[in-house]
Amino acid sequence: MTDQPIIFIAADERLPQIEAEFRARYDRDYRIVTADDAQHALETLKELVTSGATYAAVLDDLREATIRRDIDTFTGIPMGPRDEEFHTIVTELLSEWGWSVARPAVSIIDVVAEPHDREAGAIRDLLERLGFPNRILTPDSIEGAALVAAASADSPVPIVLPLARAYDGRLFPAATARGLNELLSTQFDAVPEGEVNDVLVIGAGPAGLAAAVYAASEGLSTAVLERDAIGGQAGSSSMIRNYLGFPRGISGMRLAQRSRIQAGRFGAKFYTGRSVTGLEPCTLDGVPSYRVHLGDTELRARTV
Repeated sequence: MTDQPIIFIAADERLPQIEAEFRARYDRDYRIVTADDAQHALETLKELVTSGATYAAVLDDLREATIRRDIDTFTGIPMGPRDEEFHTIVTELLSEWGWSVARPAVSIIDVVAEPHDREAGAIRDLLERLGFPNRILTPDSIEGAALVAAASADSPVPIVLPLARAYDGRLFPAATARGLNELLSTQFDAVPEGEVNDVLVIGAGPAGLAAAVYAASEGLSTAVLERDAIGGQAGSSSMIRNYLGFPRGISGMRLAQRSRIQAGRFGAKFYTGRSVTGLEPCTLDGVPSYRVHLGDTELRARTV
């Protein structure tokens, strides 16, 4: 395949060992290119080694390069067959790269918009924080023009961009981030009328997600409300490097999704795309509680 991403490996006499490990795991999906001369980067490392620098000193230089963002991450060579820690580092790096750089093989939402359209930018920001593969197409592209033509065939008025095509084929002229968020949320997260929870968390940023994990893990029935995308503002960060437990960093979207999965495994429920419109005290079985209004429906909880 000519469009395969390239994994470029530069090494010294250990090249055959490293190449064998990479080919065993990644040869099907990536083009493995090797060299025993990585130009300036390899020359710098060779100078450090031949100058008598200790292994720790080389690590210090690599750490400094990571801090400067000259490189994304670093690891030692494989310590033998099936070095899972080594491959965990590589696959996590490839996963982050694949999400942020590579074109999606399958798109859940396609958006047709003029270049630099602000609403299209807001839609893309939302979809990326949700972790939904998406494409932004211009109206003069082949696929974009076809979508506009299909929407025009069923509309008595001119189509207003941005035009969105959902995963089920439906077309939405004059699409907005808020409208698509409501569409996606109501499709997956229907709110049961009058549901009662021990704990109701409003806001699914890092603090809300942590609260949901801890509450649900203690056996409390837990629900989380989020008007936007899971992860809050942190979800829009391309790389978070100072979050406990992720020494190589993690994107905000992936941190949010992992936190949601973790809370969900303890039984927490998530309702996104809904704004809280009111909060009033009430009594449930003699216990002070709250009614939380979400437009035309409500949830009840003993703690908010």
